[in-house]
Amino acid sequence: MARHLRPRLLAATLLLGIVAAGGPFAAAAQAQGAVAAAPAAQAQGAVAAAPAAATLTEVAARAAAARRPVPGGRYEPFVAIAGERPVEVAPFALDALPVTNADFLAFVRAEPDWRRDRVPELFATAGYLSHWAGAEDLGDAHPDAPVAYVSWFAASAYCEAQGARLPTEAEWELAARASSTEPDGRGDARFLAEVLARTMAARPEPVGRDAPNAFGLHDLHRTFEWIEDAHRGLAALDGRNDDDDRLAAVCGGAAEGASDRRDYAAFLRVTVRTAAAANGVGPSLGFRCAAP
Repeated sequence: MARHLRPRLLAATLLLGIVAAGGPFAAAAQAQGAVAAAPAAQAQGAVAAAPAAATLTEVAARAAAARRPVPGGRYEPFVAIAGERPVEVAPFALDALPVTNADFLAFVRAEPDWRRDRVPELFATAGYLSHWAGAEDLGDAHPDAPVAYVSWFAASAYCEAQGARLPTEAEWELAARASSTEPDGRGDARFLAEVLARTMAARPEPVGRDAPNAFGLHDLHRTFEWIEDAHRGLAALDGRNDDDDRLAAVCGGAAEGASDRRDYAAFLRVTVRTAAAANGVGPSLGFRCAAP
C-alpha cells in the first residue's frame, strides 16, 4: 500500500457540500429557481467512460488522453485566513470526467491492498466501497457512475498509480468556475444558479451528462470531489484556539470576509472542508485526477 500512498492525515478536504439527494437543500434549490443541468452529454462531445473489464493500464491511458488543459491563473481564496494572499496557479491538466466505478475496480484489481476487505481502517473507514456487492464486484453500482465511498487516501493512491495526483483547491476552483462559454462564469447569475442546483442535489449519476465547461470538463458540480491540500480557507477542527485569527471564518465571520457573497455553492464547499477525515467516505464523495 505504501507504494501509492502519501500519508498526509490532515491533507483531506471534501470539496463540495455533503447534501443527501432529496434532502432539505434540494428543495431549497428549487425554491431559488435554480436551473437544471444540461442533459444529453453524448450530443455535447462527452468523453467515454472506461468499460467495466478494462485494466488499470487501459484506464490510465484513456484518462491521460482525455485529460484537459487548464491555463491556470490567479486564485483568490473564497475565505482568506489571516495573511493569506491570492495564489498564482500554473497551467495544469484535469481529468475530463470523474473517476468511475469501473475505473476504480480496475485499480483495486491491480492493487489488491486497496480492496475493501483488506484496507486498514487508518486509510478507509468501514463504509469504504460499501455500495459495491463485493470486494471486486460492482453489483448494482453503475460502472459509469462516479465511484463513491472512497477515502482521501484511496483517491490519492489511485491518482499516484497513474502518475497523477489529486488537484489542489486552487486548481479545482479555477477549473470549476468556468461556465460552458467563459473561463470565469461567476458573473453570470444563471451559471451560479446551475452550480447551486447541482451542489444541493449532488448524486453519483453516470458521468458525462452535463455539457462540458469552457475547458472541456464535465460534471464538476455533480458529485463531491476530494482535493489534495488540507482545510484550505478554514482552521482545522482540532487546531482551533481562542487566539487564532482564522476562527472567525469557522464561527460565523466567513460571510463578511468572503470574496463573493453571491456564490452560495462556494459557501457550502468552504463550510464542510473541516468536516472530512482523510479516511472518511461518503455516498456522493468521489474524485478526479490532475497532472502538471
